Amino acid sequence: IWMLAGNRYLPSSYLGQDILLQQFVRDWQGGADNTFGGFNDRDKGFDCLLRAAARRFDGPLIVETGCIRHEEDFQGAGFSTLLLGMFAASRGGGLISVDHDWEHCEFARRTVGCLGEAVEVVESESTAWLEQNQRAIDVLYLDSRDADLPGAAEHGLREIEAAYNE
Repeated sequence: IWMLAGNRYLPSSYLGQDILLQQFVRDWQGGADNTFGGFNDRDKGFDCLLRAAARRFDGPLIVETGCIRHEEDFQGAGFSTLLLGMFAASRGGGLISVDHDWEHCEFARRTVGCLGEAVEVVESESTAWLEQNQRAIDVLYLDSRDADLPGAAEHGLREIEAAYNE
């Protein structure tokens, strides 16, 4: 049915990649109840994010804090590095994924290596990297700390402040 509906996120010449991305978002991002007691509907969030970015940007620069860190962990960590990397690469843009953990960075590089130069994985503390960044960010995806950990909200605020440091 999805193939008949046409592309959702990518240009029409990328139908196969778009269908794969739709499957990753629609089928693999939904999850069980989360630690806050509600249903994890990450699929709806990614769908909204990718559709809005597709409307607004031709070659988006996406920056994510925190990177993919476990094999096929779509319902846990979310696999955002792969999803955002596929999206950016297919739209002529790029993804910069920033994580402070060397092992996470190495895993991410192996996982998204097929996307070539469109994805860069940087080992750095996120706020420090965001403060020194000079490039205009089209989409900023903050995921360096799990939301149920103490201090996660405060860290996210520090990341936003660092990204908008003028």
